[in-house]
Amino acid sequence: MLEFILGRACTGKTYEVINRVSAASKCGRTVLIVPEQFSFESERAVIRNSNAVVENISVLSFSRLYDDVIEKSGRGIIACVSDFEKIILIRKAIKTVSDNLQIFSKYAAYRDFSRNIGDTIRDFKFADVTAEELSAAANEIGGTCGAKLNDISLIMSSYEALLANKYIDPADRLTKLYNLLTDFEYFKDTTVFFDSFTGFTGQQYKVIEKILEQADKVVFSFCTDQPEDTSLGIFHNINSAIRKINSIARSRGISDGDVQILDRHFYSNGGMRSLEELMSSYAGQ
Repeated sequence: MLEFILGRACTGKTYEVINRVSAASKCGRTVLIVPEQFSFESERAVIRNSNAVVENISVLSFSRLYDDVIEKSGRGIIACVSDFEKIILIRKAIKTVSDNLQIFSKYAAYRDFSRNIGDTIRDFKFADVTAEELSAAANEIGGTCGAKLNDISLIMSSYEALLANKYIDPADRLTKLYNLLTDFEYFKDTTVFFDSFTGFTGQQYKVIEKILEQADKVVFSFCTDQPEDTSLGIFHNINSAIRKINSIARSRGISDGDVQILDRHFYSNGGMRSLEELMSSYAGQ
């Protein structure tokens, strides 16, 4: 089952989520997934709720979820490379394929290029784009842009070969988590809540696929009151995330999520409410 709790700023979405997490914990295992920076605050809110069965609740970020799945699945932990080690490996990967680079060969010896290409590879990994997909895109696009993509694909493949299951790039943690969840039902008989997100990366969507497959119920909280709006307004990214999640659910035989829209505001300052209403009035423009 899939549900959405929606509402604009200061309509009590997090309060509603914490109450529902607490209620669900009376019936069994409950997981609340939040961005890293909200984990401590969310844990404190859960503990302070008098209805919560704390031992049944896990408050996790995606990175802490990875650590917990690794521990509970009994799979060996592969050491993550540090930023310094990553630069060394990237430089070695560039050197290995330098003779085959079409565009970037003249930059291969520059230290800043290693750092920049490392950041580019990280971003592709977060978006769940593989070296093989980059190579295929390069062949389709052609020209200078295609040559650049092909160069990045070569460097990325060389870098991953150097890791070779002995180490893991921090940007690969969620990909590994997705693979672990393929045959380890971490979310079986569990109710899962997501709160305080404004969108997800390609890797995070892959993990959400597995959560929707395994969990009894998944509830997302988002800051929007116009989920059907497709215009490029201030809620565009969030509304796109809702559509993406519904699409993933449908592909797994799950109906589009039921929607609860909160419309009562809890501003203590009238000026802040007026400002929020002014900004939200441009949502569809």
